[in-house]
Amino acid sequence: MVHPGAGARYNSLAYDNNGNPAIAYSQDVNGDNSLDTLSFASGVWNGNGYTWTLENVETGVVGYGVFASLRFDASGNPVIIHGNQGEVRLLRKIGGTWYVEIVDNGYAPFMTYDSANQVHYYFAYDATAEDGNDFLKVASGASSPWNFEPADTGFFLGWPGSIKVNAGVPAMTYNKAGLQFAQKDPNYAGPSVVLFDDLEDAPLQWFTEGNDHDSTRKTLPPKPGQNNLWRKTTRRANDFGHSPVTSWYYGIDAQGTYDTGTRNWGRLISPSITVPAGARLELQVNELVNVEGGNYETPTIQVSVAGGAWQNVLQRTGRNTSFFGDRVDLSRFLGQTIRLGFFIDTKDGNFNTFEGWYVDDVLVTFWP
Repeated sequence: MVHPGAGARYNSLAYDNNGNPAIAYSQDVNGDNSLDTLSFASGVWNGNGYTWTLENVETGVVGYGVFASLRFDASGNPVIIHGNQGEVRLLRKIGGTWYVEIVDNGYAPFMTYDSANQVHYYFAYDATAEDGNDFLKVASGASSPWNFEPADTGFFLGWPGSIKVNAGVPAMTYNKAGLQFAQKDPNYAGPSVVLFDDLEDAPLQWFTEGNDHDSTRKTLPPKPGQNNLWRKTTRRANDFGHSPVTSWYYGIDAQGTYDTGTRNWGRLISPSITVPAGARLELQVNELVNVEGGNYETPTIQVSVAGGAWQNVLQRTGRNTSFFGDRVDLSRFLGQTIRLGFFIDTKDGNFNTFEGWYVDDVLVTFWP
C-alpha cells in the first residue's frame, strides 16, 4: 500500500534514473468529495518492498491532480502535467523545490518526454479557439517559450489520450467519435518564435516613452515628457503565472502604485519584428493588471507597422492580484515589419493609487 485512503482516482507511474518508482496522483484532502490536491509519492527499495515518501505538491483548488501525468527528465527531476480548471499546469521539482508554470489554457492534458530529440516535452490537450470551438492542441519544447500547434478540430476532448515520439516525430491517440490516430507530418516545419523575452538570461532592447507629470487636460491627447513609469522590476518576482524574477512594471517601485499626483502615461515598445508572409501570427504575454479602469486608464496592447500609427489590438482593465496569460491573433500583420506597444494613460491625477500593470514573457509565434 502506497497511501491508504488517498482516493487516487487519477494516477501516473514513472521510474526515475535509478529505477525507483514514483507516482503522481489526485486526492480529496478536505473531504468534500471533490479532488483538490496533486500529490507525489517516491519509492525506495528496502529489501522487502518499497518505502514511500509522500508529499502534496499543489492543494486547495478543485481539480488539482486531475489528469496527472508524470515523467522524469534527463537530470532525474520529476515533471508533472495536470489540469482540470482551464489551465495546463506544469510542475518540476529541482533541488527539493517544486516550480510551477502555466503552459497554456486548456483541459485534459497528456504528456510525453523525448530525451533523444533535444530533450523535448510534448503536451497535448483540449483548447478553445477564438470562435469558441474546441480543438486538440500540442505544445512542445525543452522549456518556455513553447511551440504551439493545432492537431485536430471540431470536438471536445473529455479525457486524455496518449502521445509518444518516434524518431523525433510525435504521434497520438485520442477519442473523436471513435479511436483516432494522428501523426505530425515530418516535412512540416512547424511554428517558429520571432520574438521572446522573459527579461532574464538575454533580455532584448526595449524602448519607453511617456510623461510621468502631464498637465494636459484629460480631453486632450497626452503630451510627451522626459520620464515615464515603465521600468524593470523584481516586485512579484516569484508570483505564479510568469517567469521569475524580472518583469516590466508601470508603477513606482517604492510605492507600489502609479500615483504621481498628476496625469501620467507611458508606452513600452518592443524591438522591431520582421514577419514573413505565412498562415498565422500570435502574441502571448503574461500580465497583471490592477488599475482604476472605467473611462480612465485602460492598459492597451498596440501594434505599429513600419513606424506608423499605433493600432489597438487588445484592451484590458480590472483589479487583478495575480498574473494571467493573454493571447492575441496578429495575423493581419503577416508579411510586415512591426513593433508591439503596451500603452496606458491615466488621463488625470485622481484614483491612481492602484498597483499598476506588469508585463512579462512576451512571445510572438509565426506559422508558415
